[in-house]
Amino acid sequence: MKLMLQRRLQSQVDKVLPGFIVKCEYSSGRVINIYLRNPATLEALRITGVTLESLVGQGVLDEVVDQLMFEITAVAGGGR
Repeated sequence: MKLMLQRRLQSQVDKVLPGFIVKCEYSSGRVINIYLRNPATLEALRITGVTLESLVGQGVLDEVVDQLMFEITAVAGGGR
């Protein structure tokens, strides 16, 4: 599930924040932290607290990715 989230999020991030690399890692228990970084500019973002349970169900992964992209673009300045 972690890799599915990472791949899906990376494909969306590529469209609005070119050069950023997405990495998802497990933190405590069943929680996933999401890291975005741009090696060229050294910019970085971190999103914490995505639970595995929030990714289970039909269509839920797409909804979570949409919500994360909303947060990412808001923090990154609306897609620049």
